[in-house]
Amino acid sequence: MSFQVALQLTIALLSVATLVRALEDWLTRAEYGTGGVMSAEVTALQRAWGRSLLSRLLFHITSSHKLLNLCMLMRIALPISLLLALSLRQSSGLTVGLLAANLLFAVFFLLRCGYGADGADQMLIVVNCGALLATSSNIIVHRTGVWFITLQLILSFFVAGLAKLFGREWRSGVAMAGILTTARYSSSPWLGAMLVRRPVISQALCWAVISVETLFPVVLLGIPTLTVATLIGGLLFHVSVAFTMGLNNFMYTFAAAYPISVYALL
Repeated sequence: MSFQVALQLTIALLSVATLVRALEDWLTRAEYGTGGVMSAEVTALQRAWGRSLLSRLLFHITSSHKLLNLCMLMRIALPISLLLALSLRQSSGLTVGLLAANLLFAVFFLLRCGYGADGADQMLIVVNCGALLATSSNIIVHRTGVWFITLQLILSFFVAGLAKLFGREWRSGVAMAGILTTARYSSSPWLGAMLVRRPVISQALCWAVISVETLFPVVLLGIPTLTVATLIGGLLFHVSVAFTMGLNNFMYTFAAAYPISVYALL
């Protein structure tokens, strides 16, 4: 896979992931209004805004429901513009500008949401930042962007696997059944119920997840067959999590890191 193909695929998947996340925010925008769980009054409780001009500006945008709605609409428009720029083969300068603006809004909404964010939101910023650096003609900056995405993908697996390995619930096998029987993180309640009835299967799945995540760094060994198999396994893991846990943007966000990672590792 050439670098240009890898970069275009990464930007396209990044755009889809951003659009999905932005649409989720827009459809639940009432939660950001007065009295909502994401309202300025609630988020202000966890953050002490400073007196700088930037802090006051952020607080003003956060407090104004109309301005926040405008930012949400801009966040919807940016990934659509990126997809159009890619399909129409527009200048790289336009793509860089759109990537920079997309990154700015991603950072703003991560700060704005605070406790409402998850790993996918953080990975969205990682991929966006890495893709932006990778577009540079400077070889050092370019390689930094490519390996920033690749190493973050590897670390996201390894650290998550290590955390699970030290978690008693994961080692005993009850974690998977517990997660898939919650109202928040289960779009397949039948699967959760089945795992509760069959703890052996639940334990096997828990250890399968731990193994896949902790062994993911083997992609750095430089063995093509092993690298391809591990990357495919990782991608299938993200797909399965998206469908079983109902995390809409989880699959697209992490999938966006794979084209660049394939280019770097192979």
